[in-house]
Amino acid sequence: MLRTFGPNAGSMLLTASIAASLGDMLFDLYISWSLAANLGSVMAAAAVLGSSAAFQAVVALVVGSLVDRFRPRTAMLGGLLGSLVVLAAFAMLASAAVRSIPVAVTLVLINDFFQDVFGRACVLAASRSLTGEGFVKFQARNGIAGRVVGTVGLLGSGVLVAFGHPAVIAATVSAFYACAALAVIPVRLSVAGKPAQKRSALRAAADDLRLVGRTLFLDPFLRSFTLILLIANLAYGFVPRMLPLAMSLHRSVNDLTAMRVAIAIGELIGLVVVDRLARKIGPLFRVSMVGAGLAVVVATLGLPQWVVLVAFGLYGLFDSLSQPLFSYAITRIDPESRGRVLGGIDAIVLLSPSIGLFIGSFLAERSLVLSGIYVMVIFAICLMIALVNPELAHPEFADEETA
Repeated sequence: MLRTFGPNAGSMLLTASIAASLGDMLFDLYISWSLAANLGSVMAAAAVLGSSAAFQAVVALVVGSLVDRFRPRTAMLGGLLGSLVVLAAFAMLASAAVRSIPVAVTLVLINDFFQDVFGRACVLAASRSLTGEGFVKFQARNGIAGRVVGTVGLLGSGVLVAFGHPAVIAATVSAFYACAALAVIPVRLSVAGKPAQKRSALRAAADDLRLVGRTLFLDPFLRSFTLILLIANLAYGFVPRMLPLAMSLHRSVNDLTAMRVAIAIGELIGLVVVDRLARKIGPLFRVSMVGAGLAVVVATLGLPQWVVLVAFGLYGLFDSLSQPLFSYAITRIDPESRGRVLGGIDAIVLLSPSIGLFIGSFLAERSLVLSGIYVMVIFAICLMIALVNPELAHPEFADEETA
């Protein structure tokens, strides 16, 4: 069970996570749409989002080590406070941020760092307190609540992006981050493990790299899982963030919002399925790879808009079905070193979203169908890797008490 002190600690954490996610969503949507519209190319937005993904890979190990050094509550508050400072800078540089790629990249990357700290601390707080199937269900239920609020937020953000002044965007995103901080303040978590020993930055990095290498060497499941994630992120970095933008660039922001809402609704339905079938890790992952690949191809065939929206909804549903495998992988890692090992894995696999984002955007500017086929091939490769690896084909939780 999740061990908490203070009233409704679980609900407060959920509130904080949702509020921060809404802020991130609005900030990213505004920057990417404004750059693409002002500079007249989807590649402008790809440059910002691709740099963001690459930067997250570079700092992943640092973030993992930082989070292991502090209490989750302290790390979450520090991340949110840093993001509020970034939003203040954005308010002062708004005119340049929506027309200059270097300015936009700088602001987005700094905010990414602080939100990575916040997000990693949230995941670790839950993963250290829940094990196995209980953690998968915890993630799914959090995701369900997040998707419900996020879908409503997407509808509202479309209006803000289309008609909102940069100062309004900055104030709105700052309000979301402030609400998240207020929700975190009263929370007290008692989790397994203890903060990592204080070490010099150089020694910490060297020790963490050795730890990650040793963990992957000794665990064939985590090795294969890391390979799948590295390849799958070529698609995950492109589809939800750039494909709807590429398809709606010469239409309106309402089309972009509708596609993203369709994905969010599909994810919500998928997470309900995950909550019911949390132990069916292998079958859910296989269905996810097949269904997501086919759905993206259908979305790019130039069919009527309602078919496109249904296809994006199905993509979101199938995408959610892969979540139990990722949650299961987290539970395989020693709780006391989980932040550092996850940071090391992220440092490896988060290089691919930026590559996939650029490849997908390049193909989409020439042919949307080509970009859809590209995504389907990626998921087909992941499926084949899972099928030839027994531990990935049939992962199972040990019998245990779950929440």
